[in-house]
Amino acid sequence: MDGNEKEDVCVKIDGLSEPMFQKITKLDLSGQSLSCVPEDVGKLMSLQSLVLSNNKLKTIPSFIQNLLQLKELIADHNLLSNVYQPLNLHFKSDPESKPSEDSIYTDEELNSTTASGAVQNEQELNLCLLPKLYKIDLSDNSYFEFPQSLCKARSIVKLNMSGNPIRCLPSWFKSYKVIRHLILERIEFSHMFELPYWLFNVKRCTVISFAYTCVGCLMENIPTDIGYVCRLITKLDLRGVGLRDFPECVLSMLDLEYLWLSNTRTAPKLNPRSDVDLSMNMVWQIPTHLASLTALTHFEVSNVRLSIIPSSFCCLTNLKHFNASSNAIESLPNHLFDLVNLIHLNLSDNELVFLPGGLGKLHKLTVLNLAYNKIYDVRELEKLDTLLEFDVYSNRLTEIDLPVSIQKLDLAKNRISQQYLIEKYGPEFLDKYDRWQAALRDNLDGLDEERGNVEEMLEEISESIKYGMSDVSSDECSFEQEEVVNIATTQQEDKQNEETDDEEDWDQFIPVRKTSNKVKTRKYKSYPDTETKDAVFCPAESHPLSLVKTSSTARASSLNQKPAEIVDSEGKFEDADE
Repeated sequence: MDGNEKEDVCVKIDGLSEPMFQKITKLDLSGQSLSCVPEDVGKLMSLQSLVLSNNKLKTIPSFIQNLLQLKELIADHNLLSNVYQPLNLHFKSDPESKPSEDSIYTDEELNSTTASGAVQNEQELNLCLLPKLYKIDLSDNSYFEFPQSLCKARSIVKLNMSGNPIRCLPSWFKSYKVIRHLILERIEFSHMFELPYWLFNVKRCTVISFAYTCVGCLMENIPTDIGYVCRLITKLDLRGVGLRDFPECVLSMLDLEYLWLSNTRTAPKLNPRSDVDLSMNMVWQIPTHLASLTALTHFEVSNVRLSIIPSSFCCLTNLKHFNASSNAIESLPNHLFDLVNLIHLNLSDNELVFLPGGLGKLHKLTVLNLAYNKIYDVRELEKLDTLLEFDVYSNRLTEIDLPVSIQKLDLAKNRISQQYLIEKYGPEFLDKYDRWQAALRDNLDGLDEERGNVEEMLEEISESIKYGMSDVSSDECSFEQEEVVNIATTQQEDKQNEETDDEEDWDQFIPVRKTSNKVKTRKYKSYPDTETKDAVFCPAESHPLSLVKTSSTARASSLNQKPAEIVDSEGKFEDADE
């Protein structure tokens, strides 16, 4: 380090000499349980970054404004609040006015409140006197509105006010011309009925986050052409804001790279009959015009009741991360796997039965999550040379071709037997599978209730080694028992035979499959009648109302004939009309 270069020091102030004050440029006092800022901090004239996080501060002293070189002020997770109460606003403007006789406050309470507010206002930090200050983090405090000096400051580039009980956004914010990062997460905005005008003109802003705030009902008031004014927005976070449709204003943000529209990962899955919280998003379908956002690389739309993905979605060729889990998607676009830049693909907890062709094109894919679906076959999986994590828990697979690069794998609750894996990959594969499955489930972080319990996980692994990979109950797949083979050891059977008192001759025993009395009916026939010649089969022809008279429709028409009229031969119903 050069002699003229100042040091980046993070130390305690007690015991420092005066020459050291001129060298300190960064000071970290986080987690010290401070109730007030030491006065010696005002002597650090070269200080550029001040961190006061995780303390018990109620105010930021005014001597901080003497630090003219200060660029970053981080004071999150404290007890900071506005130095005045809303009660003072009515009496400051007109000192001679007197409270009405029916006021719930006494004269002493009003005078003491006003006086204390005036004293605190003099000690408040004036951010306008810090010309180089560009980054402020006041998240997780007790501010009910933006500090007045913050609204007047003109050089704020990065602002984080998340986790405060802010009632509404200020009507004017003078740093809107230069603001680049605006983070307003976990705020209720209980008194906000419209978005301020300055928010539609943040021309230099690149990151906007309203995650888990109640602004979904206000999104309709945002101009649809906001993207042509705020052209630099690249990250937009609207998770859990209460959307009721895909926000049209997003479609004009042509440089958008990151878009989050999901609900919380711990929220229950939405279905058409579930009660919806006002703070939860609902995006039924992805609009076709989303294809115009060609710069999009990360797109998350999980647990929002999504059911339709248009074919135009395949035009987002730069997409790398796509998460559409916990929805009601039954089919995918035919050319979905033309998104060759995909690295992370999560389609878990949907209603998928089959995947479109072309999975082998995703040569950059490292994570593929297809858990909790109804998929019967995953083709071209062995061509994914870069795939590291593959989760296909709770599906209907009967066979699988794994790539050599796999490191995390979960095949439980499928119709793949242990014998099948041994014959295909060798007996040593089971040991590898145990490690891969445990590594994958360790990353679930308890979010998957069915697989999150470590003890149940270990029991399931041991059972899968002993009996096979299939966790499907016999009731669910009784009609396909021939396809599912569970290998069990014969030692337990021998022990059971030894314990029986009566000797039984099992050599002549022939097992008989249990037959069910229930008759499975079909709405339509999957093949034409043999008597029908030179005809093109259509499933609709097997409908009872079809004009084509096949054997099935003939039987159905006979059942639909009108019953014969009852003949009143003995005159029992002569007086019925009377």
